[in-house]
Amino acid sequence: NGSLMEDRTIPEDSDDFSCPSIFSDSDHLIEPPPAGMEPVTLTRPAVEVSDISFSYPHSEKGLLKDVNFVLNPGEVLVVRGSNGSGKTTLLHLLAGRLRPSRGSIRVCGMPPREIPIECRSEVCGLLFQDPEHHILKDTVGGEIYSAVPIESRMNPIYMKRFDWIKSIFALPSRSCDPHIASRGQKKIIAFVTALISAPHLLLLDEPELGLDPIQRNKIIRILEMVQRYWGI
Repeated sequence: NGSLMEDRTIPEDSDDFSCPSIFSDSDHLIEPPPAGMEPVTLTRPAVEVSDISFSYPHSEKGLLKDVNFVLNPGEVLVVRGSNGSGKTTLLHLLAGRLRPSRGSIRVCGMPPREIPIECRSEVCGLLFQDPEHHILKDTVGGEIYSAVPIESRMNPIYMKRFDWIKSIFALPSRSCDPHIASRGQKKIIAFVTALISAPHLLLLDEPELGLDPIQRNKIIRILEMVQRYWGI
């Protein structure tokens, strides 16, 4: 079944195995996200990190030392470094999953570990590097809505957000088991789960990992839109 999109001969002396016509996504227009329930405009920095250091138990070497930075609402920070340099650890500290060995972190004016766990996803949305560590529920819909407080799940804005994202990505249906999805689909499901609450702080650990060029471009476009319309 199906049809052949393109049959192209690659010259023997060519090292270029890309196929721009197949991976072009220029015709896919993404509509702006639905309005309503926009995050409250912050009058303080979104993130304040002051002299934090961190070491894992039984480790002789500190992983992070005297880290300082401030992020204002709408700003984007890309953290780069070699494997094992502490990029993922820093994100988990910002999300309140770890406690710094020294120093302080404030997200929207509060230490992230003091934000009640039931509403933390509305403040900090975290995408794990490995989606296998993110997905816990037995349906796609259950997984995505697990980031929404129970008392808010009947609010139609979340359905609108879900439909908006579903119109962009080829997500499995809500009743599908996310554990049997492809690795790329799992990454997208985890991304949607981190995004659907429109958190003040969106923490993405290698969001493009395992995605083809079309899906990577969609991730970038969505991030540009939520920065513009939601102030994330």
